[in-house]
Amino acid sequence: MKKSKEEITYEFFGIDPTKFYSGKFAGWSSAPDYLATPKNQFDIEYDRARFLVSNIAGDRILDIGCGSAPYGNTIRRNTSVKEIYGVDLDTVCVDRARVSYDFASVFDLNSGLPFEDDYFDCVFSMDVFGHIEFRYKDHLLNEIYRVTKKG
Repeated sequence: MKKSKEEITYEFFGIDPTKFYSGKFAGWSSAPDYLATPKNQFDIEYDRARFLVSNIAGDRILDIGCGSAPYGNTIRRNTSVKEIYGVDLDTVCVDRARVSYDFASVFDLNSGLPFEDDYFDCVFSMDVFGHIEFRYKDHLLNEIYRVTKKG
C-alpha cells in the first residue's frame, strides 16, 4: 500500500530522531575560517562557504540545524555579522556550536523557535531540510518567517 508523504515519518521506520542524529553530524568545535586560505577563494570545494558569506546580511543571524557550527568562524571573519545564533536537534552538536556562536540551543520542531517576532536580520540553513519530516516543514518555514525581520 502506497503511503502519503505525511505518513512517511521517522516513527514509521521505527527511528527516534534524537537518538539517530545524536553525534552523527558533530564536527569539531571552532571550525576554521574556510576562506582564510587564498586558494579557497576560488576552489570549488569551498563554494558553499563563499555562497553563504555572500548572502549573509545584517547584524544578527540564525542558523537552523546549526550542527557544530562548521561555518561560524567563516561567517565571523568574512561578514559584518555581530551575533550568530543556532538551533539543532542534537545536544552534542549544540554543545560544540556554543564555542563559535553567541547562542546555541536544542530545538524541537514541534514547538516554536525560542525567539521573538522579527528578531533576526537573516536566517539560513545548510542541508537540514532534507532531514525534516514533511509534516513539519511548513511549520518550520512559518517560524522562520516569523522570526525574520521583514524587508
